[in-house]
Amino acid sequence: MKRLSLNFSHHPVSQTRHPSSTKEGCGTKNTNRVSPIKIALMNKNYKKGTMTVWVLIILLVAIVGVILYAKTILKQSPATIENVDGLAGLQTGQYPWPPEILNLKTRLYAIGLPALSEEGSVLHSHEHLDILIDGQNAPVPSEIGVSEQENFISPIHTHDNTQVIHIESPTIQIFTLGQFFDIWGVKFTADCIGGYCSSDDKVLRVFVNGNEIKTDPRLIELAEHQEIFVFYGVPADLPAKIPDSYTFGPGL
Repeated sequence: MKRLSLNFSHHPVSQTRHPSSTKEGCGTKNTNRVSPIKIALMNKNYKKGTMTVWVLIILLVAIVGVILYAKTILKQSPATIENVDGLAGLQTGQYPWPPEILNLKTRLYAIGLPALSEEGSVLHSHEHLDILIDGQNAPVPSEIGVSEQENFISPIHTHDNTQVIHIESPTIQIFTLGQFFDIWGVKFTADCIGGYCSSDDKVLRVFVNGNEIKTDPRLIELAEHQEIFVFYGVPADLPAKIPDSYTFGPGL
């Protein structure tokens, strides 16, 4: 029997590798796939950006809160005077009452208000004041709260004889009717104005925009375009129509 001779010759096989893939077992690995490290960095950057946005929002809310807090909670309350009779230079006689300037700075200190070198511009408002005593109009003079000699002005003052009160303050705070009379240098309490005090037949009554104030009139908070009416006398002298408004001039 003739033996078959099998000739196995070795032929090198040319292996061509695709530039974008490599053989791994039965699968193909794509080198364009984003690596886990890169994904982690992207997530980290996203979280950092989100945190920055939240920080900015919190800061904005905090700033708005501070502004609102300054305008409301921190609004300064007026100093209370236990005994107005102790104020220097206070007039307790009959009207007319001129502006008492000699002791003005001392009174301002006592009621917690500054003597300004110029009018403030942060808070600016105007109120009108009528005073009726025993059926007669008592004038509210000009230059209340103004010292030309010492060159200062109160945050509450008058400019002319229109009986318009001007508030021109460098701070936002509460100003009261009692403070205005203190600056004027005229005694004003729940029972008295100047030398006129409530008695068995005469009363002191105060109205704001036509509405009677039943509490201490010294504590009336001054607000833009109020009409304030102070009455002293017998009830029969009270006007049938209580002043409830005033026509303010241009720019007021």
